[in-house]
Amino acid sequence: MLQTLFTRMSMTSCLLTAGLLGSMWLTPSTAVHAAALPASYGSTTAKNGIAESSITGTNAAPLPAASSPKSLIAMNALHKSWTSPNLRTPSVLIRHPSNSFVSNIHAVPAKKLVYAYITQLVDNIPKAGISYDWKLDSLKALDENTGKVKWTYDFHKSGGPFTIYGETAFAANGTTYAFQNFTDGTYKLYSINSSGKLNWIRSLPHQNGLDIVQLSVMKDNSILAAVQYSYDNKGIYHTKLLHFQTSGKLIHRSQIAGRLIGIQNDHILMDLSPMVRRGGIWDTAYGSKLAVYNQNGQQQYTYQMPKTTILYEDMDEQQTLLSDGSIIIREAGFTQDKLYGFSPKGKLIWKRLIPIDAQIAASGTGYAVYQPAPHTISLYTMNSQIAQQNVVGPPEEGISLIQTIDGNLLLTLQKSAYVLNPQNLQTIFASSSGNILLNADIRAYGNGAIYTADARGSVVKWNMHP
Repeated sequence: MLQTLFTRMSMTSCLLTAGLLGSMWLTPSTAVHAAALPASYGSTTAKNGIAESSITGTNAAPLPAASSPKSLIAMNALHKSWTSPNLRTPSVLIRHPSNSFVSNIHAVPAKKLVYAYITQLVDNIPKAGISYDWKLDSLKALDENTGKVKWTYDFHKSGGPFTIYGETAFAANGTTYAFQNFTDGTYKLYSINSSGKLNWIRSLPHQNGLDIVQLSVMKDNSILAAVQYSYDNKGIYHTKLLHFQTSGKLIHRSQIAGRLIGIQNDHILMDLSPMVRRGGIWDTAYGSKLAVYNQNGQQQYTYQMPKTTILYEDMDEQQTLLSDGSIIIREAGFTQDKLYGFSPKGKLIWKRLIPIDAQIAASGTGYAVYQPAPHTISLYTMNSQIAQQNVVGPPEEGISLIQTIDGNLLLTLQKSAYVLNPQNLQTIFASSSGNILLNADIRAYGNGAIYTADARGSVVKWNMHP
């Protein structure tokens, strides 16, 4: 998907995020309910009844003595199980090996498969009308135990159009949904089963080649496709929603006047604020108006965010949807970030301050927070803190905290990595090879193994236990 990338240095109101985790991991965010915490936590109640508090440094709520913090210790190195063959698809249009790379990996434990989405940049050939922006995309399924290629599905057919950009979403049953924006101006949505066979293709509506498409698999394995058109002469975006059954039947179609923020857990987040003109050009407005819709395009609630807040699309760590429908929005600041916690019905129930370098991730109906100082990971419900673990060793640069495809938590540091139980933070796997994961742009987790892509266009399987 086309993404807008920001950093704190260039725009302090925006949150730096990992972007490409969207289709490999189930990501998200943080907090604590002040009313459930002791007075030493430093919570206050604002005039509007909204709880406000801080989870910075030593202000974190202490655990009951019976469940005092333990320590995470990484003893084992990652063990390489296999390296797949080079996953390039031979073509006279791909002249340089470096033009072929793995752009996505997804583990499918139920089918004992590992999917690799392969992107190959077509060489610039002006006489043939071929641009560097054109690609040959394919999906390959690898055997979980051996790394051998079991099947390949090529989206480019001989004599057919090339890909400009693609997007994927994966169902638990092994079905892959793949969007392709083709050079002939068509938008196609594919459903491919775990045997590599095409289930169906559907055309998606669009206005021009700059329209943004997001895919999200619903709880019943059906697929929701959201197509965001460019803003009109009034600065208003329009987003079309199309919900397809697993059979390919269109069961719902609607349009919303707003900018698409993201889709998670059968909820659709939109910004209803129109663009504004700054310096003669259209720009995103401050003071975003958050709106939440269900999968049928029905509005659940709206909330006017503070005038300093901008919501950005495709930024998983800026907004977190918990499995019960609760939502946490993270607003970036200069020295601290602010969290807003919403109930499933859209009531703002608290605001929190967290360090700008804290990492947050969803964990079912709760969420986890890693803080470099005091080097701890804590687990919360929307009402209280329920577990905490100290991390052995000094705080480290380079941190990643995410929810894996099977619902566990993966904490990755420069020198260590941990897979943790999302209910109590107990260690499932621990490794002293965190640098391998942090240095991998593409990775996936499944059945106690981590899958990464190397520079040669292969997938590597790493076991997290001896």
